[in-house]
Amino acid sequence: MVLFKSCPRCSGDRTMEHDLYGWYILCLACGYVTYPKMNTEKPQRSERKTRSA
Repeated sequence: MVLFKSCPRCSGDRTMEHDLYGWYILCLACGYVTYPKMNTEKPQRSERKTRSA
């Protein structure tokens, strides 16, 4: 995925990459690297109420 003109340092284009250690966002012009915030929480299961017949 390419993020156009989103680098906070040089306003260059950035791309999202991953390696053995996880995901990172790399600027194609200046090499600035940032790490996205990942949601590590499990989704909550909603409890269904059943009707007794």
